[in-house]
Amino acid sequence: MCDDCVPFPDNPPFCDLSYDHCNQSLETGETPPYSCLQDCTGSYYRDGKDPILHNIDDCGVCNLLEDMNNLKDACGMCTNVAGYDSATECTPDCKGNFSLPDSLDCSNTQTCYRAFIDDCGDCWFSNETKKKNFKMDHCGFCPDNPLYNKTDDCGREIKCPPISFENANFLTTLAGSTALGKCDELYYGSPTLYCNLTGHWNQTINGNPCSSIFFFTFLLFSTFVRNDQ
Repeated sequence: MCDDCVPFPDNPPFCDLSYDHCNQSLETGETPPYSCLQDCTGSYYRDGKDPILHNIDDCGVCNLLEDMNNLKDACGMCTNVAGYDSATECTPDCKGNFSLPDSLDCSNTQTCYRAFIDDCGDCWFSNETKKKNFKMDHCGFCPDNPLYNKTDDCGREIKCPPISFENANFLTTLAGSTALGKCDELYYGSPTLYCNLTGHWNQTINGNPCSSIFFFTFLLFSTFVRNDQ
């Protein structure tokens, strides 16, 4: 029977007696003080007396206590579960917190866990749904849109105001359109000026800029004189 014993340094077995695997005496009529059990590696221990060195963790793996659940990912899921792909299912949200995908109707059932990005690119925690599109103006434009925060009919009627520029006068013009200007008195031409999407005039005259009619008359007279000679 001594060949089956697990001797303890402070209590060596005596071979003229019988001992269990936990080195407890099995003398006739004597009941061992502790049940002798095995952990998941087959090592024996006295139940309620000795520490259990190995145990089955949540992922079904026999481990030392300090290595328990080392197969769990950042979402608390066991990566050895058949059909589970941790790389694609356990991902960080926009706040950097790992979680599984939310159900499609989680907003209706108030069971969303993942932070989300709104239409303006801002990241909010799952319980901050009231802040969604907080930066969006009343017309549905975000700050990166050139039409953002324009009061004229939500940007669809943004206009450039009347302007006098380089001897020409341009009337109110819709954003994104080109205006034909009217030259000042004693000036001649057909100037055009572009009104950009934000309601500001470009600073470059296109078309035929306005020129002094005296200069035009001078050029015309000079040409006539040259042709008459």
